[in-house]
Amino acid sequence: MPLTCSSARLANSSTGGIPFNTLSLPRRQRLHLKVADALEYLRAASLESHASVLAHHLYQAGAAADSRRTATFLMMASRRALAAGAFEETLATFDQILALELPESGPLLGETHEHRGEALAGLQRYDGAVTAFDRALTIYSTTKDDAGIARGARSASDCFVWRGQLTAGLSFLTRGLHALSIHAARERAPLLSWMAVARMSPAYLDEAWQAIEEATVIAERLADPDVFADQDRYREL
Repeated sequence: MPLTCSSARLANSSTGGIPFNTLSLPRRQRLHLKVADALEYLRAASLESHASVLAHHLYQAGAAADSRRTATFLMMASRRALAAGAFEETLATFDQILALELPESGPLLGETHEHRGEALAGLQRYDGAVTAFDRALTIYSTTKDDAGIARGARSASDCFVWRGQLTAGLSFLTRGLHALSIHAARERAPLLSWMAVARMSPAYLDEAWQAIEEATVIAERLADPDVFADQDRYREL
């Protein structure tokens, strides 16, 4: 990633005129960290728009930078790239996050695998996407993240739906439903509805309608307009 004008000036002013590439690796890493510190202070009001440059300097700082801080800015940058449809760029950033060897129980690791799955799905590399969503679902299940569990299960299932293999994704929906906490009614209703859609075949009609009825009961109990809207959309399918 090329340096911005401001970060290049900061780096050059810190080397005393010595060419940056001739410095030892430890000194280059310290300078990258120094530039990141300065940029974070100077751009505190607009960190989102400078996340990519900050992430670059922190990653290049290596062990001199706190890995959680580096991962946070890499994630911030990758979210922006993913939203812009820059899937290949996003994958490279997620690989950098995974290289930091974050704690298995950390929320960033689950999100990394989830968004990596989204990028792979965007590139229509569905087998890889399923693997990434599977990993995200496992992490979210371990950390008891109900919203993440619902997203991971639904996203993995979607990879099969997009290929016309509705029933093949049922195992992920079942895993998600089993992993949800007893209080996760808002997350349970959409998964039940999507399972019903996947079950809409003559052999499984009774199970499909049972899932729809259970999801409807939950929606009525929650009285949540968004959940009701989901139910209406699934019924139309």
